[in-house]
Amino acid sequence: MGTALAPEERPLGLSANAADGTVDIVAWRPFLDGQAASIVAYGQVASGRNWTAKPIKSFIDGHFLPWFDKAPSHKHIEMLFVPFPQHHEQLEEKKEDFRTVASEKARLRENDYGVVIDRLRLAELMASSKVSGRYETSDYQTHEAFTLAWVEGALEYAADGTVSE
Repeated sequence: MGTALAPEERPLGLSANAADGTVDIVAWRPFLDGQAASIVAYGQVASGRNWTAKPIKSFIDGHFLPWFDKAPSHKHIEMLFVPFPQHHEQLEEKKEDFRTVASEKARLRENDYGVVIDRLRLAELMASSKVSGRYETSDYQTHEAFTLAWVEGALEYAADGTVSE
């Protein structure tokens, strides 16, 4: 990641079981000059119902950055990736519009979790990268085939509780 430098051994004080310092995704955009201060984003993937217990912000300084002798960048963007819409548990409110409440909750959620990439935003990002021709068509076809197979299996399981091989 540009000017970052990782240690040869596990940093002292970290758990012997620690493998990734709680960070699942790292994205960065270095500048052509090769200097420090790249644009860096750290992401946590939370696929279960306990996603609210995974604010990456609270782990980066104490659990992830010690894995570097020289940190990639002092400033960074925190991100949380979830496989469902952010508003999936939001109830209707009699006095407020659903979208208004969902938007306000998302704004407040960003304070704790950083940029939340939910199922809807992930689909938007994938669609925009496909339209722009950023990746090879075969890459998308592989992911689309996997996704279609998963959806078919999920629907089959929902219908009768079994999955065929």
